[in-house]
Amino acid sequence: MSPSVIVPQLVLRNVRKVIVAGAGACRVRVTVLGGISLQLLPGEALAITGALPLARSMLCAVAAGVARCDAGQVRWGPRGLTGVRYAPAGDAPRALQRRDGAVPGLVILDAALVEHAPEPDVRGLVELLRPWIGAGGSALVAAPIDAGLWPWAIVELAGGQLRPMRTTCATPMPAWPVPARRVAERVGDRMAPRVRDQ
Repeated sequence: MSPSVIVPQLVLRNVRKVIVAGAGACRVRVTVLGGISLQLLPGEALAITGALPLARSMLCAVAAGVARCDAGQVRWGPRGLTGVRYAPAGDAPRALQRRDGAVPGLVILDAALVEHAPEPDVRGLVELLRPWIGAGGSALVAAPIDAGLWPWAIVELAGGQLRPMRTTCATPMPAWPVPARRVAERVGDRMAPRVRDQ
């Protein structure tokens, strides 16, 4: 692989997930994820908000390889699933620890992963994520996030679809070699996640 190619840490293509809710004769099929597509490059963080914690958690579980999607494709970066850390948002300090100078991969933090979990401290979470993102790691955070406190991209998950709320990165581009930076600038808008509803 050429050093000038930046491989995404996470790619979701047209991911669909339907669950059956209710019991007995009152069962209904609910589309939780209705064709979600997104991509996270190294040095990007994406917050997923929305009124339904189940949908946010399902997206995180599918992205972490914990749950299967009914249709679509999920791909991880060069280290595959071994480069993915999936944890409750409250365990962010432990999930973001780097062992022996290991290259940061993808961290997925889900506020609803623990029942009755308190809302995460967004300011504290941002401070924990800054070094991780600056070193080339990626983060997918599913939590009720105040847009005024979150410096990176935010999308809302509603009705099984993603709606961009803010898709520009407020952090400077990581200090990669110049050829890699040129490729990154061609690929996306200053490393902003590309979020498409399909």
